[in-house]
Formats: sequence, structure tokens, C-alpha cells
Amino acid sequence: MTIEAVEGFDLFAANAACRTEIGRRWPGTNTSIDASGPQTEAGRYGGLAWSGISTNELLHTRTFTEDDEWVIGFAFSFANPALADELRIRWLLSGTTQLTLQVKSNTATQITLGFYRGVTQVGNDLVLTINTSITDWRYLEFRVKFSATVGEVEAWTDGVRDFLVTGLNTVDTGAGGCDSIDIRINTDGVTGWTLVDDMYIMSDGAGAVLGEQVVETLQPDADGTTSGMTPLTGSDHYAMVDEDQADDDTTYLEADDDDELELFDYPALSQIAGAIAAVEVETQAAVSSWGTRKMKAVVRTNSTNVKGDEETVDSTSYEVKRQLWDENPEATTPWTPASVNAAEFGAERSA
Repeated sequence: MTIEAVEGFDLFAANAACRTEIGRRWPGTNTSIDASGPQTEAGRYGGLAWSGISTNELLHTRTFTEDDEWVIGFAFSFANPALADELRIRWLLSGTTQLTLQVKSNTATQITLGFYRGVTQVGNDLVLTINTSITDWRYLEFRVKFSATVGEVEAWTDGVRDFLVTGLNTVDTGAGGCDSIDIRINTDGVTGWTLVDDMYIMSDGAGAVLGEQVVETLQPDADGTTSGMTPLTGSDHYAMVDEDQADDDTTYLEADDDDELELFDYPALSQIAGAIAAVEVETQAAVSSWGTRKMKAVVRTNSTNVKGDEETVDSTSYEVKRQLWDENPEATTPWTPASVNAAEFGAERSA
């Protein structure tokens, strides 16, 4: 199993700021979102959730390595199911839809979802009975195995399997797997908001789902062991990068030379007390003038610095660079709350 992406939506803000963050964090996403209302609401366990109030709210993942088995899980809430026209998930290969999960019908108290290959339904209906409260959450997980003859679709709600159907044709293109996913939420501009929170995407599922997950977002609250970059103002380096919604050139750290490293301390986890599936370090970066630089995310555990994959930074507009570790890279053991709380995280200009 390979966790490809996680999203807690805590950094999305609202309106224009929300569109900016969506475009940075999910390149390829349509960011022409209706600005008439907020695109975030209170999250499931604090923080924020992604909110649908328009006809055009879509997240599209980056292109992953093609695989024939994918899982997506997320917390889901309808404020009013009868007004929620659309929850749609598409699994794509090279931009062409292989399979779609969409709303088949809805009433004031429930929605019915179905998997479709083109216009042909494959698998069973998933019926969700939901109260008309914005705080009534369900955790949904969908696993798809792509094949023209032995495909599978599987649905889980709140850790309980709803169905598993095998022996299907799940490839609308006739062959291949999936290399990207998009998710759309839609309420046609009404105030019966649809909410999504605590999302993960996983490839090579090996016939399994992770179960209900929580994505907790932490911002730095102190300088770490190494402070090699230059703050725009003041002497507290972490204060240049601790805002929930990035303020771009208002506060930042500048790396003038190669191998400049910046590490930060973070507050202790407060929502997660059990097993941790992955830790993701996100860095927003840009170049001050046209050219190309390289950077790596860094984690420091047990007095050892471990560097992530090298990322290219070549735009004067800020971009989000993600590094995901599904285990403690220094110890090659599963993350625990104690090991996360003791670690420092940051970034290095590598070239």
C-alpha cells in the first residue's frame, strides 16, 4: 500500500484565498470557483472542512504513477441531502475517465450513490441515511480495482463494509488502470452545504482500506536545531512561516545559498493518539527571479536529519511542495504520536 496524498483542508481559507490554495495544493484543479460564498466551514474535529456552495467545486489530484488499484477515503456531511445535487468522484487515466462514483438519487433524508463505467452502473447501490445537521459526519472509503474482466468495487461507511462486488469491467477505456482522481461537490449555490474533510488517497491497496482517518495540521511554533535561512524581519524564523493561510511575500524565509537548512519545532498532536498512517511535510516556495532552484523537505528524529525527494522550484509564484513519509524514515518504523511530537521538520535549499 502506498499513501499518495492526504488533505485536512485546514489551510484553504475562504473565497479568493480558498481558490488560491486549491490551485497551489492541487495543481490542475479548476480554480474558477464561485466567490459568492465561503468554501470552508468548521471541520469535523476542529480546523476546517472543504465546503460546497457552487456548481463548480472540484479538486483534481496531481498525476501519480499508474496503478490498477486505488482507495479514496474522506469524511462527508450533507447539511441538507435534498439540496445536494452532486458528489462525484472520477478515476482517470491520462485524463480520460475510467470509472465514476456519483449520486444516483436523493431525498430529504438519504442519498444513493452508484459506480458507473460510462452510462453503465457496475456494482451495488450505496444508500446513506443522513440527518439534516451539518455536524452529522460519515467516513466513506471507496476501493476500485481496474480490469476489463476481474475488476472490483468496494464501499465502506464508518469502518463497516457496505459491499464488495468482484468480476466486473471497471475500465471504460478498455484497459489500463488509474493515474489521477478528481472529486466534485455541488449544491447549486444554495446554503445546504456539502462538506468534505480528512481525506486520503492510496494506490496499490492490496485489497484493503485504512479505516477512518483524521488529518491533523500543525504549524511551527518555535525554531528548531538549525536556522540557516534569512528571515524577512525579526529573529524568530518560525514566525515567518507559521500562518494558516500563506501570506506570500508578507513574511518569508530566504535561502540565498545551497545547503541552507531550516528546521522547526511543532506543537504536540492533540487529535491523534493512536496509529499514524503517514506524515506529510508541506512547503510553499518560489524563486525571487526567474531561474531554477532545488529543495528538499527534511525531518530530524533521534538527532539525525533525513532528507526527502528533491523538488524543483522555478516559478516566481508560490507553489506547494509535498513530501510524504509513511514511516519514520530514520528508524524505518511506523510513526507514533511520541515520535512525531519529538521530531523537527523543515526544508533545505539543495541546489
